[in-house]
Amino acid sequence: MFIRRFPTARALARAPLRAVLAAWQGMGYNRRAVHLRELARTLVREHDGNVPRNADELSRLPGIGPNTAGAICAFAFDKHSVFVETNIRRVFLHHFFRRRQSVPDDAILLAVSRTLPAGNYRAWYSALMDYGALALKSRQNPNRRSAHFIKQSAFRGSQREVRGMIITALVRAGGAPEAALQNRVASLLGRRYPAKEFSAIVSRMIQEGVITKRNGRITIPR
Repeated sequence: MFIRRFPTARALARAPLRAVLAAWQGMGYNRRAVHLRELARTLVREHDGNVPRNADELSRLPGIGPNTAGAICAFAFDKHSVFVETNIRRVFLHHFFRRRQSVPDDAILLAVSRTLPAGNYRAWYSALMDYGALALKSRQNPNRRSAHFIKQSAFRGSQREVRGMIITALVRAGGAPEAALQNRVASLLGRRYPAKEFSAIVSRMIQEGVITKRNGRITIPR
């Protein structure tokens, strides 16, 4: 749905943020949608709406690090690139670092570079990610042996859940004073979140640019 709604950088760049967030629902952290639209605007402004084909140039764009740049090169352009993400990390930890703990990504990236085929990079990385996501999910998670592993907390009752419900409430019914917004979120959650903690979450989301407050009303910025 998201790609159909915003098939080009220009389409995404000119879209209201509320429409972007509405299409993004269920796809992960909402701030990623905010950053993605900002990236689209940068592409339109600096690259005539085109995505650079070079990893170094990609890495200079807002919100894109070396792993994302490598993934874009491989999947969008089928170019030689070396990167790691959670499923690829799982594969290499399982097969190449079975007896090691706290394995840094630099060591995994070296193993990735040494096993790359001579071509068909898109298919290779797709297969690695599918293997890591499907075949290895039945085993004890090898990613626990990564130096970068962070255990995800439960979603229910978390701030992530409240943040998502704030966006859902604003997308569905528009802006509202904080007290009214808290009531909407309580209705969506089926329970009331503590007022002080709710206000702190709202303040952080305003700082991140995901929502805004004007004349006492909290809304999604344009």
